[in-house]
Amino acid sequence: MKTLDEVREYLSKVSYIDLGGCGISALAMIRWINKNMRNKKVLINFTHNSCSYYNDNKDYFENGKGKVCAPSHIVLRYKRKYFDCRMEYKLKDLDRILKTNHEEILLEAINNIGTWNDKFQRKYVKKIQKDLDIDLSDVLI
Repeated sequence: MKTLDEVREYLSKVSYIDLGGCGISALAMIRWINKNMRNKKVLINFTHNSCSYYNDNKDYFENGKGKVCAPSHIVLRYKRKYFDCRMEYKLKDLDRILKTNHEEILLEAINNIGTWNDKFQRKYVKKIQKDLDIDLSDVLI
């Protein structure tokens, strides 16, 4: 795949990517960007449309305490656009945002498996890794 739009389209077709796979999709896009694009500045936005895990994540982001958990959704900001693999967003449409540019925080959240919707099957991670020619070997299956 030669463009980020092609990567997004590919990821959007992975079964249930929007039901427990948004973090993995975001990580895959970040790693593809880091490998293939000059501009590597990506902001990771943990959004929370309810209080579930928001307070835990806020404490982690602000104080480094506890474990980072799955947010309601993860949206990336890259080149002044907010998006996931399926659509673009306006900032005003995102609730309770916690922001980071540290991929390690996203990975830690992804690997806190019990906090994610289990509708998305992590067996797809190896296929995503192969098809996008990126390394996702640090994602727990």
